Amino acid sequence: MTHVDIEMLTELKELMEDEFKNLLQTYLDDSEKHVIQIQSAINAGDANDVRGSAHSLKGSSGNLGATQLAEFCRQLEFMGRDNELSAAQSTYDTMLEEYQIVKKIISGELMKS
Repeated sequence: MTHVDIEMLTELKELMEDEFKNLLQTYLDDSEKHVIQIQSAINAGDANDVRGSAHSLKGSSGNLGATQLAEFCRQLEFMGRDNELSAAQSTYDTMLEEYQIVKKIISGELMKS
């Protein structure tokens, strides 16, 4: 399984040039906040916050080619939208595992830039 589409990242790097590092750093900073917010919202039973934070993380992850992570976020987003959080913790746990892998890959790309 490909956790991050490196070809997509390479294209972004060529397109964004000097701003690429800022993009990666912003993703790392913002994504960490969203991950924490999703867990807090699940704990609080706040479906709307699950939806909103998962939606934001889905978009930014998809933009960087982390399609599997984006898919887990999509699932959480729909759970929040439907106000059905019974499976949210399990999906979150799986999403968190994928996020840790993606974070490591993105951090590595940031170090190379």
